[in-house]
Amino acid sequence: MRRISGRTLWLIFSCAVIVLVVIAVTGDFVTERYASSEDWVSHTMQVSTWLIRLRSDIASAEAARLAFVSSRDPVELPLFEESSHRIPVDLSTLHNLNDDNRTQQERIERLRPLIEERLGLLTESINLAKRNSAGEPVEQQKLTMSGAGLTKQMQAILDQAQSEETLLLHQRESISDKTYRWERIVLAGAFLLTIFILASTFWTLLMELKERRQAEGVVRRLSGRLLKIQDEERRRIARELHDSLGQLLSSLKMNLDHMFSHPAMAQGELMEASIDLAQQSINETRTLSYLLHPPLLDEFGFASAAKWYIDGFVKRSKIDVKFEIAKHFERMPDEIELALFRILQESLTNIHRHAESSTAEIAAERTPSDVMLRIVDHGKGIPTEILEKFRRTRGGVGVGLAGMRERIEELGGKLDIRSEEHKTVLDVIIPVPEQSHRSPKIQTPLQVQGTSGRVATTSR
Repeated sequence: MRRISGRTLWLIFSCAVIVLVVIAVTGDFVTERYASSEDWVSHTMQVSTWLIRLRSDIASAEAARLAFVSSRDPVELPLFEESSHRIPVDLSTLHNLNDDNRTQQERIERLRPLIEERLGLLTESINLAKRNSAGEPVEQQKLTMSGAGLTKQMQAILDQAQSEETLLLHQRESISDKTYRWERIVLAGAFLLTIFILASTFWTLLMELKERRQAEGVVRRLSGRLLKIQDEERRRIARELHDSLGQLLSSLKMNLDHMFSHPAMAQGELMEASIDLAQQSINETRTLSYLLHPPLLDEFGFASAAKWYIDGFVKRSKIDVKFEIAKHFERMPDEIELALFRILQESLTNIHRHAESSTAEIAAERTPSDVMLRIVDHGKGIPTEILEKFRRTRGGVGVGLAGMRERIEELGGKLDIRSEEHKTVLDVIIPVPEQSHRSPKIQTPLQVQGTSGRVATTSR
């Protein structure tokens, strides 16, 4: 699995936070709209209730008047009085409730004089019934006819007002339902997004933990391999000292012992042989020292040390190496030059041990901002699955390449390996800090005696 970078995680987290904030603001807006729509629904239902109450009070007043006129029973008069007193209160309440609806207020204002006139006719009819005069039936008939017309007008206005409130109620209930659905959608989206963020965070942490465990395993294997290589290197150095320098010093000691024991013998030949053995010992010591850390690297920089090492490598391995480097290759900080030299050493060692290639090409190029090193061999290559595992987990190809990558990444550089069936290309790019150029010390460089490889200098 490809590792997610810290910048990508921060970008995902920031986007998720922004989306959550947008959802929170939207949810607050939708909730407010829903509360407002519910208030309007409640308000419309309240207006409808008072319209019904007004109708009921008018009907009660008319029924009480009719009952009194018919029966002359005084019990009906309190009902008329009570209904008559409630009607103005109903009108005033409806007027206040419709302060946001100019049309309804105009209807209430048109309704008010009609109701007052109708109540006046009802009162006149009751007073006429109380007098019980001879012409009462005729007068009651006239009042009834006049009241019927007023009642018809009032009912028409009340029907219009009730129809409008019914229409408003349907509209506002529809808006309230839609707002409620949107509120549920927003809340569901916030819940799902929260679940997604939590699941993503958990998955990322799980993958990070898995990669960390894999990295710890690689580090443990790398540490073990380093210890093994360290032991192998010590054995190799011990073997080199014993087989070469040790033999030379043993021969020198035997010559000196013989010269000391037989001073009368021809000491000229022994002396010459001893001097030769001493010189060979010095050469072997210098060679071994140079292989461990060449003085040329400190004195003259990577270019000279690389040429010297490649020359010795060609003699030892019989691999034809072509080395291209600028004629005036500028000095760099010590840690960069050492890293390049160790990468060169490790790469050539890998070519000799594993690649089974008879040729190799090495090119080094310097720019004002970075240094580039390319090493190419024409051997059997690295299997694709091993190379992919190395790119993912930094393991699977041995400690050499893992050590290279660690060196390069510590310096802020990049390592890229491409391999085919009969070719492997290793590219290294390391940034060089500004104002870090160094001039080589003015000394005569160590001369390299003979090579079967080709060292080319260019004017790039």
